Amino acid sequence: MLEDELENPHLYYFNSDYLLLMLLILLEKYHTGERDGFGVSSEFTLNDFIKGDPLNLEEITDEIDDTNDYSSPNNYILSHLIRIEGDLNIIKLRQIGAFKLGVMLEKVVECAIKNDKMFPVEAGYYCAVIDEIMKLQIIEKERNENLFKNKEYSMEKLREPIFFNDNYSKHITLLIDIVPEYIYLRATFIDTEVEAIEKKMRGFLNDFANDLLKDYQADYALTSRLYFAKQIENFYIYLDTLPLIGNTINIPFSVLENKDFEAVKILKFLELNKKIRVNKWDDEAFWKVDFINTPITIENLISNSKQAKPSRAKLGAKFKDGTLYFQDKQLNFDKKPIQKDLLNTLFKKPKYNWSNDEIWEDWGEQEFKKKTLKFYTASDEINKMIALETGIRDFLIKGTKQTKINPKYVS
Repeated sequence: MLEDELENPHLYYFNSDYLLLMLLILLEKYHTGERDGFGVSSEFTLNDFIKGDPLNLEEITDEIDDTNDYSSPNNYILSHLIRIEGDLNIIKLRQIGAFKLGVMLEKVVECAIKNDKMFPVEAGYYCAVIDEIMKLQIIEKERNENLFKNKEYSMEKLREPIFFNDNYSKHITLLIDIVPEYIYLRATFIDTEVEAIEKKMRGFLNDFANDLLKDYQADYALTSRLYFAKQIENFYIYLDTLPLIGNTINIPFSVLENKDFEAVKILKFLELNKKIRVNKWDDEAFWKVDFINTPITIENLISNSKQAKPSRAKLGAKFKDGTLYFQDKQLNFDKKPIQKDLLNTLFKKPKYNWSNDEIWEDWGEQEFKKKTLKFYTASDEINKMIALETGIRDFLIKGTKQTKINPKYVS
């Protein structure tokens, strides 16, 4: 590790493409999280931060070999999620635990059966994992019995994960490589530190694009960093191998293995400079990337010219047959009846501030008066879905007695 990284720990996280990706996922969770008495809180699993196959990423495997601090790539990822709390101070990890123990056990047994040819070699590992899960089930059973004994039980409490204190590693070290989707973390974000880290990130990426960080690499890197223009050229060549659907390219997580450019830095820099829009950093199979200007050219990617402002027609939202057309997106609410009904009503008079009584009346069913919270919650869910797709978080404006579409999003 470079001496600068010791003095400025954020540089250590920015400089690594994978650690930068973890930060971007965390920041995305901050911007889509819910604010409670503690601040903005979010719940996530270890699997949310595992993209592609980390075993194929030299920046992870080389650090594992170089430091001997991590037992596996997943251990490396979890360790850095925990380290971020102390190094960058943007989150406070409130709880670490495991959940869905029965489903977890079934998956481990299924994995053992599928690997039947290797089972004699792997038997000890699988037996140890199964034994650990069964121990957790005993802890869960004792927890639930105490809830019943003290008359504190509810379905919500009975479904809560099993949480650990400082000895979490004792319980989940064997689980993180085989069932990371059931390792549960709950965190609260620190607003001021989030703002500070986002500002530092923008500065870092500008320096990266101006080749001020060309010699700034980890000690184990075998080659020097390519000039930014060369990385953009290589990125453009790579994009040409992927299908363009409209203005969208689905970029597989295997791009992280590409050594011709630093994928996460390039994507985030282009996003900050309004060249692209990444749908979700925390996506499950690939990154859905919308390119603002097509056809895609190297000049479009690196030019500094200001983008033309979208027309009012492009900004104006429309709702038809259960689909919201907004910001070049089509958001389907057909299988979400309360949200669909609410949007149907609001778009009858899109510039109108609808009272709760008027919404009930439009729906034509008096029993909905007993279900105010249903459409009150529906507006939150609509905003959340739109935020995930477009980054816009204020599409609907609601009060305790009324709801309306934000006027700036209707023609």
